[in-house]
Amino acid sequence: MGSVSSCYKGRAAGRVRAAKAGSSSQIREPSPSSSSSSLSSTIDYGQTLSRTLSKSILEHASDEEIRRVLSSGLITPGDVASVRTELLDAFNIPPDVASTILDQAGHWTAVSAVSSESMKVTGCTRPYLTLQIPACCASGSVKALAVRCVAHDEGSSSYPENKGTYQYNIIAAQYHNSWTTFELTVRDADGQSVRTVQRFMSNMHANSDWQTHAVTLVPGDEVINAIASGGSIVLEASSEFSFWENNVRSAAIVLFYDKAG
Repeated sequence: MGSVSSCYKGRAAGRVRAAKAGSSSQIREPSPSSSSSSLSSTIDYGQTLSRTLSKSILEHASDEEIRRVLSSGLITPGDVASVRTELLDAFNIPPDVASTILDQAGHWTAVSAVSSESMKVTGCTRPYLTLQIPACCASGSVKALAVRCVAHDEGSSSYPENKGTYQYNIIAAQYHNSWTTFELTVRDADGQSVRTVQRFMSNMHANSDWQTHAVTLVPGDEVINAIASGGSIVLEASSEFSFWENNVRSAAIVLFYDKAG
């Protein structure tokens, strides 16, 4: 599973706080003093956020942290175009080099969907969260897809030997008798499924504590290859038997793609 560079605005007001296990860290917005230092600060800020948010936001942040960071502003095509123009005009950097700088800095356009709606699923599969893919997100331009959800099962079972486990058992094709999982589906502009990953995530067996599941996909994955403009990405909660409960508290999907404007 790869890491994902952040597409949160380096010029957003205030600060972004990223919770870590047992502590918290703060990243302050750089104060621009000149054209050169402003551009450098923007890119450096994006790289710092990349290292912090890709790990902390997905795996350790609270639901409140997720909502605050995603609502603080994701990078738009206009933001990318503005920095690219500054690279080209103010610094006479060749277009291909400018594109490489933006890419290495993780200065990509991003869109997100987030939900904090409680849902209990028993004996079926139900859509929980949908992200609409922008029309300007061309095939092959996707840089990463980050998915996070917080959930747990019913907390008890008849298999004490499997309690507290959720590693995938390839031979048995099951998560140690844990039957509350999540599916991820990519749909085209007509709403037709083009790629579905069953058991994309799984709850820990017989554990009623809230668990944070996080997966980041990068180019080369079949899900990334299936993403096309105008379609959607759907996260579904599943319970394969009526006596298993998939309790979902929240989820977030963030799509990062290259759009220079």
